[in-house]
Amino acid sequence: MSAVGIVVLLVAALGVGYLVGRRSNPRVPTWQQRTSRTVLGRQALVLALLMAVSQVERSTQRRLRPAMRRGAGELRQPAAPVGPSLSGAPNATQCQPDSSVMDICP
Repeated sequence: MSAVGIVVLLVAALGVGYLVGRRSNPRVPTWQQRTSRTVLGRQALVLALLMAVSQVERSTQRRLRPAMRRGAGELRQPAAPVGPSLSGAPNATQCQPDSSVMDICP
């Protein structure tokens, strides 16, 4: 399908959606209705509930994040460095039982 055909279909879909969604006599609430105590109270309650849900999600993610890093309940061992260390001390790959530097290996 060409680009022109896609644009025509998109414009037709937008037009149909506009006509279907349009009301013949839209009733817009007045500012007194929008700012009544019950409406404002309901909006404040919804806002408080959304904030509480957000806090619960954040705390759950904080608790689960370390567990997900560990895997299925097991602690990961840090990887042994490869090659000589900068401090001159032997690393885990150099501390073999047959190594001559075994006396200074941990």
